Amino acid sequence: MVRGSSGSGDQFKMMVQAAKPTLFNTTARPELITCVLMANLMSEPLWSLAHRIGKPITGASPEADRARVLAKIHKFTNSRFYHATPLELAGIWGLHEREYIIDRDDLEASDYAMKIIAWAYELLKEKRPWGPMLLEFLKMGLFPEFVYPTVDVILAHGPRLSNQPNRPLGMTSCADECILIASLALVLRCCSLDDIVFLCSPFHYTLFLFPEGSDGFWFNAKREYFDSRGWARLNEGCSRAARAEAFMSRMVVFDRLITPRGSWIYHKEESNLKPERIDFLLSKIGRFLGIELKELSPTIGKGLPRQIEPLEDEVLPAMDECESSGAVATQIRALVEKNCAPVVASSLYTFRHLEVPEPGVYVSAALSGYKVWLRSAEVLSVSDAVALVQDISGRESVFGASDRIALPDEVLVFNTASDNERVLLLYTLLMLSSSFSTSEKEDFVINQNDGPWSATCSGRPFFGWDL
Repeated sequence: MVRGSSGSGDQFKMMVQAAKPTLFNTTARPELITCVLMANLMSEPLWSLAHRIGKPITGASPEADRARVLAKIHKFTNSRFYHATPLELAGIWGLHEREYIIDRDDLEASDYAMKIIAWAYELLKEKRPWGPMLLEFLKMGLFPEFVYPTVDVILAHGPRLSNQPNRPLGMTSCADECILIASLALVLRCCSLDDIVFLCSPFHYTLFLFPEGSDGFWFNAKREYFDSRGWARLNEGCSRAARAEAFMSRMVVFDRLITPRGSWIYHKEESNLKPERIDFLLSKIGRFLGIELKELSPTIGKGLPRQIEPLEDEVLPAMDECESSGAVATQIRALVEKNCAPVVASSLYTFRHLEVPEPGVYVSAALSGYKVWLRSAEVLSVSDAVALVQDISGRESVFGASDRIALPDEVLVFNTASDNERVLLLYTLLMLSSSFSTSEKEDFVINQNDGPWSATCSGRPFFGWDL
């Protein structure tokens, strides 16, 4: 039982998924990528990273300054972050398992993502040593769990990478890298939110930035960075077909545009971007690359997309004006008060703020954790669960001394937890354990109302300081 939650339905489900964005739930809800972007902007460590790179450019800065700062962002992310392999991510976050999915929409998204990923790995299996193994995983309905965290969790991996060359600051996937680069570009005033375009698929993410007055910039995650002249030089004298091949050798497959204003997934013919906006973005990307995107994906342009709920016009300019993480957080809360689009409210859950209308979201997200599910097999009694929580050596959240909450999987990976996180871990272990009957679990209660969280188990209350 969860005290402090009353949510249900699709909006509650979106907030749960926003609390833990993954490769598979962002397949169905690409707006979760925007949630991570907004959550990053609320995070002080992001602004600290940006200040290590340089000073924000000003309106009076020449265009060359923008290109120079973006090149520094690329160099910084490429040299200071470790790109994890799928098998390394499986070791950290576990596996996505198709057989345990009961929601029809989630199952459809899982099957679609696995189909695209399998197709891509069939093409690349000779170039990626782990490709054949992942193809066997996919045949069994399994794939490494790619979690798309905020910059705080990315950086928390840093101490675990001390044996790597250059002592990386953190660990990333290609989606993490694109979101991080976009976040840093925003803080350093290289672009506005409306200039950001992710061209991607469940297999691979890339990022385009189209600041006003520029011809654009392309980040192939952290591997490569091109301005329009650099891409043109690379393909100088090449035919249109050769340019397309150079592009697709990097992309392999793409099926969606994601922007802070909305997204478009080609095969679904559904979008919260207006058709004219989609055409504008496709033409901008096409001019940058010197190719026609519609020639590369047969599903582009097959009828107009059906428009779903758009993002209000006031949201992006309001956030562009912010000059600190605190200002972003304040602006997002003000927009939530105005009942702006769900993506804005959901970003608070991606940020993991404790002061949210539905703290029960974090319980639902916790119960979907793979690592904590495995550890729940060790729990035969309440005392077993208590002992497991007490074995967590760190007493501070991975988010530091802040009003934020880490999920149990993060607690287990990083071996540190605040008092509230210990209560959440205890409750999750008990609810996932197969040693208790349904009626016994109905007597387990987590209280997330005002003040410190607590859990009541077999009539005994537990606070974080007890654990």
